[in-house]
Amino acid sequence: MEEREKNEYILRAGDKTDAVGLLLSGNALIIQEDLWGNRNVITRLGLGDFFAESFAVIPNTVLSVSVVATEPCENMKMNINRMLTVCSSACSYHNQLIHNLVTALAGKLLVFNDKITHMSKLMYGSLPRMSFLFFFSISCCILPLRSGLSNPYADYGCHWKCDQTWFPRSRGRCPGRQ
Repeated sequence: MEEREKNEYILRAGDKTDAVGLLLSGNALIIQEDLWGNRNVITRLGLGDFFAESFAVIPNTVLSVSVVATEPCENMKMNINRMLTVCSSACSYHNQLIHNLVTALAGKLLVFNDKITHMSKLMYGSLPRMSFLFFFSISCCILPLRSGLSNPYADYGCHWKCDQTWFPRSRGRCPGRQ
C-alpha cells in the first residue's frame, strides 16, 4: 500500500509498470500533459477504481498518462501476472478480482466507444469548416512548395508536399503564390 498527499504523483508518464493500481481511499485524476505543462483530464478516479491496467497487461509499455492525487489517498499496486494466474486453490476471492478487473476494462472500453462516437459526430458536423481549412492549407502552404516558389507560411510549420491537382483550378490562382 502507498499513501499519497494532494497533488502528488502516483504514476508518471514515461514510466513503465507491471502493476494494476487500485484506489483504496481518496480521489485522483488520470491526466495527460503536453510539453508546455498544459493538463488534459482523461478521467477521475474514486474509491475502488482500477488504474494503469492497460499499461500493465502489455509488458514494457510506457505510460502516456500520469495519475495524480487530488486529495490524500491510499492506493495498492497489484502485479498483473500474479492477478491473471489463478492460484492452485482456485479461491473465490481471486476469481472475483479477475472478474472485477475485466468488468472495469469493459466499462472503460464502452465509455471510450461513446467518446469516439460523440467526437465523430462533431467532426462530421464541422466538415464545411474543415474542407475550407484543407483547401486553404493546400493553396497557401503546399502548392508553392511543389512549384518551386517560396512558402510564406514555412515559419508556421507548413512543410508538406502534395500533387497540384488537389487544388481546384476553377478557383483561380493560389493565394500563396506571388
